[in-house]
Amino acid sequence: MDFDGVAIDAHSDLDAAVAGAYGWPTDISEDQALANLLELNLAREAFNEHAKSGLKTRKPRRRPTPEEVRRAPQMKLPIAGGRKSVVGPQQLTTEDRENQLTSAERPRNTKRRTS
Repeated sequence: MDFDGVAIDAHSDLDAAVAGAYGWPTDISEDQALANLLELNLAREAFNEHAKSGLKTRKPRRRPTPEEVRRAPQMKLPIAGGRKSVVGPQQLTTEDRENQLTSAERPRNTKRRTS
């Protein structure tokens, strides 16, 4: 099998496909293709420069200093699925207080780790 011929045919097919995608004739010369690409790139650059001139530029955002962060108001936001608020002993009913276990009464994990 002639691999050189296959590569040349594949390259020619690719050249024709690219020329067709740009709307150029399939037998366009390399010099004419390069001139067309340069013209397209210059037009694209001019368009981008024109678009940039109409945009307002923003200053980069400055990071606050640690002192500014410390003085800023802190807002505690609820976290979905987070821990429920802790109930203080004064908010418990008598029955709940009686049902609470003291630290001495709580069951301890007596299993020893084996590594």
